Amino acid sequence: MSSAAEIKRQHEQTALQKSKDKVVEALRNDPMGLSVNQLMGVCRLSIKTVKNILSAIDVREEDGVYFLADASRPVIDLQPQPVPVAKTAETTESAVPTKAVKDIQVDLLAILQDHPDGLFFSSIKEHLQITDKQFSKALYNLRRYHQIERTGSLGNFHYQLIQAEEQMETQETPVATERNSTEPFFLPLNELKDQIETVVTRKSQLTIHEEQLGSLLADLFNLNTVKFCVEGGRFVGVHLSEEVVA
Repeated sequence: MSSAAEIKRQHEQTALQKSKDKVVEALRNDPMGLSVNQLMGVCRLSIKTVKNILSAIDVREEDGVYFLADASRPVIDLQPQPVPVAKTAETTESAVPTKAVKDIQVDLLAILQDHPDGLFFSSIKEHLQITDKQFSKALYNLRRYHQIERTGSLGNFHYQLIQAEEQMETQETPVATERNSTEPFFLPLNELKDQIETVVTRKSQLTIHEEQLGSLLADLFNLNTVKFCVEGGRFVGVHLSEEVVA
């Protein structure tokens, strides 16, 4: 009969193998690769578990994005390429068209270039007919080569492409609000670090010694004798008096 420790160890090994299978399957289904945060969301695992699994399986890492070692990474072509869309009788108006990742990236860059004042996320998503996850990937890849400024709050972000001659130093403090979406939205690590707020506080204090307090009370009440009353090691009051010989 197996001991309780052996049963517990078997359960842990089974759970670890299931988690490892989830990570491998997620990486195999996403040729663009996934970051640790994205793997946490897709596989529903903790950051510690994801990192342990990544260290135990055969993966490649590029700029914080992980790929299976036996999978080739697709090359992103920044030049627009027409992609034929096969129409079938099963296609409905409510279906969101599937676009190649490289085309989404090119289309996103083009629409931002055509609107120098920028666009809100809802307008970009409606114009390109893409999901939140597709937008997040395309934006992440574009930011490696272009400066894209984001303002507003979560769920109502405004994106603007900063041209080379208009670049300036800006600092943004995102406002975290509840977001209603069926697709997870992941922020790069640097953007999360930008949300750290440093608060400087000022502290004032004053210590008055027994002699100073006695002198202060004597001047305040115009009595020259001040006696501090202590009972059982506890301060209980002050007795002030003055004797004048007639």
